[in-house]
Amino acid sequence: MDEIEAILISAIIGALLGALLTGIVGWILDNGKRKQEQKNLARALIFEIEGNDHHVRGLVEHWKKEFKSPLDVKDPRAVPQRLFYSDGVFFINRKEIASFNNDLSSDLNKYFTLLQRAESERMLIIDISSKDRNTAIASTQYMMKCLYEADAITEKLKQELQNEAN
Repeated sequence: MDEIEAILISAIIGALLGALLTGIVGWILDNGKRKQEQKNLARALIFEIEGNDHHVRGLVEHWKKEFKSPLDVKDPRAVPQRLFYSDGVFFINRKEIASFNNDLSSDLNKYFTLLQRAESERMLIIDISSKDRNTAIASTQYMMKCLYEADAITEKLKQELQNEAN
């Protein structure tokens, strides 16, 4: 009986060790895959932000030459080109973005929320500028404010993403 018990105990211990090692190796591989996916997502977000940045920065620099602040605007300003796309990398991957550190997730959310608000105001300006001048001016001011704020955090955001991508 002692020999059978020893074989049985050895088999159980071997099975447990095998399962444990399989679990550890699986965890290591899964963790490596998750980190690589986060790096790839960070790189894709950098590309998206750089694409937005060219247009947004151009508008902001132009407006800063003309106005001291968005509140100085007295005429509606139509912006023909879209400022924001709801089918971009950020919105498609919103769940995965929550796995970034808190600062980066918050900054990304703030940036894209500002662009989304600016786009809503841009569309409102196009729809009402000929009907309600005062609302169109207020929408222009708010759109500009959102773009100024988005532009102000762009470089910090790109650096945070670059750190995540490395």
